[in-house]
Amino acid sequence: MLTYPAWLLMLEREYYLAWRANRSLSILIFSVECPQATRLGVRIIDGPVKEFLSLIMKTKRKYDVLGHYKDGLFAMILPQTTVSGAKSIARRMLKSLEAKSNPFNAAPLSCSFGAADVRNDGRTLSMVLMAAEQARKTAEEVGPKILTYRDLLIDKTPQEQELFRQQCILGNLNHSVYGSLVEGLKKELSCQDTGVFRLPIFQHFLQHDYRRALRENQSLSTLSISIDVQDGTLDSQRQNSIKRSILSYIARIKRRTDVLSEYYNGQFILILPDTPVSGANHLARRINEMVEHGKALISDGSCEAKLTFATLDAVSNYEVLLGETSVQ
Repeated sequence: MLTYPAWLLMLEREYYLAWRANRSLSILIFSVECPQATRLGVRIIDGPVKEFLSLIMKTKRKYDVLGHYKDGLFAMILPQTTVSGAKSIARRMLKSLEAKSNPFNAAPLSCSFGAADVRNDGRTLSMVLMAAEQARKTAEEVGPKILTYRDLLIDKTPQEQELFRQQCILGNLNHSVYGSLVEGLKKELSCQDTGVFRLPIFQHFLQHDYRRALRENQSLSTLSISIDVQDGTLDSQRQNSIKRSILSYIARIKRRTDVLSEYYNGQFILILPDTPVSGANHLARRINEMVEHGKALISDGSCEAKLTFATLDAVSNYEVLLGETSVQ
């Protein structure tokens, strides 16, 4: 299960993928509590809650993303799922919760769920998160236990709906901190100040994209890149500076949904969702041409940086890509 910042990072990428491909995407935010489970005045919730979350991890769809959310809540990213589908998933979770016995022989666990549709319930991703939060809060305070943001707008005129949205925003600071959280996480997980993620992040995204490609019968390619600065007179600091310049350029021209990461044996790699190998080859040519023309911010024109590329169909070569040797 992902940490809150890592979950937000995954959500941002799923958000852009959904918009680019015109696909459904929903968010489910929920609480799990054992309100009356106490021992000597101390709330005993870790055991039952962890068991229930473990059950969710085992029964959820492989491509759904479960993570921690702020204020002790939990959240799921539901690709290719409408808000009504998210509601059905919440019902199944609630049903399994009601059937589960409490190992502490205390009051049963209780849940409240809030769902929102990324494409219809907010103009920005932060507003969609706010919508799901508000639906969950209302479900907890008023009921029923499962609500969508649209449920809160029933019987309201368009003017009343807009006023309600503004009131929700005023009562929720999530819309102001979301961006800084994600950007901070990107810096924390990247290396060389270039927006290049570290190897474990590549492995995580590749696994997720592989499952999506199988589910939706979509293309998935990778482009591995070796950068060789061919000038023996330069010290290692200057060579690394040239490499960083090239990587920064690649990070700027790639799509938001592409993942640029470290790879094995000092190489780098791009994950290219919804992209056939021919598209990866086209990107390789584009990168190489721009570097050859000195447009990758290489300040010393006397230096020659040689780039070597290798493209792969990531679906048929999934196990190879996760291995510990690079593909030449």
